[in-house]
Amino acid sequence: MDARVKPYGIDDDEDVLKISNADVSGTYTEATGSLEITFKKDTENMDILIFKNGKVCEKDKKQNVSKDDTETYQISDYGTGIYTVCTGQNGTLKIVGTIIYN
Repeated sequence: MDARVKPYGIDDDEDVLKISNADVSGTYTEATGSLEITFKKDTENMDILIFKNGKVCEKDKKQNVSKDDTETYQISDYGTGIYTVCTGQNGTLKIVGTIIYN
């Protein structure tokens, strides 16, 4: 199965995509189809939302998160599609990045 990632650059040697916003940074590894999210700050409540082709396929409610905590999401479990990763807090969504999985 071929996985491609856009719009951010990948490290061709390792096929790793780096995505980020003010709340989290993420590393998507093409070979495993997994996305690791690392939190940039302590926070009491935050949602991690992953949309596949515009529809929510993963909604993870995090409480009492500490800076540098990590979570792993298996994008490949949901099959091919265009994935948008977002953080949600106090009714506001922030895009972390986009992954195209084929």
